[in-house]
Order: sequence, then C-alpha cells, then structure tokens
Amino acid sequence: MTEVHRTILGCRIRAKIGSGARTSIYEVEGRDGVRHALKHLKITSDSDRRFLVQMRHEHEVAAQFDHPCIRRTTRLRIRRRFFRPVEAGLLMELIVGEPMHRADRGGLSDHIDRFRQIAQGLATLHRQGWIHADIKPSNIICSKDGAVLIDLGQAARAGAVKQRVQGTPGFMAPEQARRELITPRTDLYGLGATMYWAFTGRTLSTAGVDAVNPGPVSGANDSVREALEALRPELPETLVDLVERCTADDPLKRPASVAEILGPLSLSAPRS
Repeated sequence: MTEVHRTILGCRIRAKIGSGARTSIYEVEGRDGVRHALKHLKITSDSDRRFLVQMRHEHEVAAQFDHPCIRRTTRLRIRRRFFRPVEAGLLMELIVGEPMHRADRGGLSDHIDRFRQIAQGLATLHRQGWIHADIKPSNIICSKDGAVLIDLGQAARAGAVKQRVQGTPGFMAPEQARRELITPRTDLYGLGATMYWAFTGRTLSTAGVDAVNPGPVSGANDSVREALEALRPELPETLVDLVERCTADDPLKRPASVAEILGPLSLSAPRS
C-alpha cells in the first residue's frame, strides 16, 4: 500500500492499493469521512473510452446487488472538458484484504470456505440473470471476513454472445474463446479453474486460446492440464470430482447451476 497525499474527483486519497489495465485503485475518504475504494481512469485517447464504457457497465451491474460476497459500487463520477470526458472515478466498497493470488494461501478448509462464499455470490448474480464472465484469483478479495467477488466490468446477461473475446486465458471457459453463449456454466468453469490453480499453483489451457501466463497469477507457470488427483492425491474425492466437472470443455458436462456445487463443497470441508 503506497501512501499518497492529494485529491481526485473531490475525494482525499489515503493510499494507492492496486492497479488494472488502465486504471489505478485508491483508498479514499469523502467529505463525510466515509472511506471507499476508488477506481480511477484518465481518458487521454479514444482507446481509453472503452475502459470508461466498461467502468460505467460495472457500476450499472454492481449497483443492483447488496450481498456480502459481491463488492458494491456507490457512484460513478466523470469530469469533462469541453463536453468530452477526461477523467472518471468509480466509488466502491472498501474491502480490507488481498486478492487471492497475493493472500495467505491458508489450508484446505480456508480454500473451501472462500470458494463456498464466492459460489454464494455467483448464485445471487445468476438469479438476477447476470454472468460474471471473468472469475479468476485476482478478482477475488480475501479478507478476515471472507471472500468477495469484484470487478463486474465484463459481466454479461445469461445467453448473451459477446462481440469480442473477453476473459483471461487459463480461467476463461472455452465457449468464451469461441464467442458462443455465455451461461451460468461459464462462471462455473472460471470457478473450477480458480480452484485448480489454488490447489496446484498451475493454470489450465483453455480450448481455443493459446495458454499464456495470466498476468497476476505469477506462480502459475504450467498451463498444461494434469490430473488434480495426481498432483494432490490427499484431496477429498468429492472435491477432485467437482473441479474436474466444473472445468469440462463441454459446458453440458459441467454442473448446471451453482446449487449443484455447494453440496460437494460442504462435503469436502475437513472435519474438525
């Protein structure tokens, strides 16, 4: 966390806490003393407008939800010069924690608790007809209170077909790479691929996309699928089977809904 001392869009910046492709994330304090996270975008070229559209979309989707496992957004501020947007900031719920790829790995029970919480957040999204479409370790924040799903900028309506390929190789479902229908099973693939990474430190290759190192997951240096059972023979059979089913290339071979994975996750939890 980097300390800074200035204001952006009327908010006092307390610290820089992260960054994205074209954005910076800050911990900020408003005039009312309430602290938020602020996703900040400087718009200096026509290509930056795509990120403004994505930021606006993230706010429109996230503002619909009030769930402890989905990060809430509060307000989108846009500064214009001669009617052209030159700066934007998305005020979001401040979560004190670390992205999963940087968080304390913890034990098996910690992982299962986190994935169960993310599954509950996904169930809420899916009930409203939304698909996150970018489940990966860097989009899961782990805090002392649990796991929270962030960044709905690529969310799509169930049954949509995206105009261009969006997602992260190693976590993106094959149908996303082929620009086919986005469904709840698309998110289950991303969740299964994230579980595979959490238990092995490796990423999967996505059918239809050249496997590459997906940026933030720097420890994932082997993108060739190896059986989870062989890599982690001590894992419960129910958990191994769940990950294998979630990451099936054929969407119809995956669980049909989040409800089908919550049971196996509960059965896989170590007994105290």
